[in-house]
Amino acid sequence: MKLLVTDTFPTMEVTATQGAITLPDEYAGHWFVFFSRPGDFTPVCTTEFVGFQKWADQFDALDTELIGLGVDGIGQHHAWIQDHPEIDVDFPIIDDKDLLALRSTELTAAQVAELHVTQLSDWFRYPVSA
Repeated sequence: MKLLVTDTFPTMEVTATQGAITLPDEYAGHWFVFFSRPGDFTPVCTTEFVGFQKWADQFDALDTELIGLGVDGIGQHHAWIQDHPEIDVDFPIIDDKDLLALRSTELTAAQVAELHVTQLSDWFRYPVSA
């Protein structure tokens, strides 16, 4: 299953680089882009995060928040951020080393495994009532 704009985003409580977040509640009334990456310290990860950060002001102008998800832990995410001082990461990166957030999107075990290794997915969330 792949979440679509018209789908209800699953409720999840997550830990991120900027603290605890309850999705989608904390973004009620706003759009957000929820994107994942295969792992810290991979070329794909860096390319995607640089791309999103490059356009962060344009997303902000559209009242749209960015939320990254990584299959590594908070410590690894912070290490990656410190290793890339040229990237000013303003958005939270979710700790999903146990794949609980991905599983809450109702992806199958095979899809989670594939996502963990090779696939990137970006989910756009429409505003919810405040």
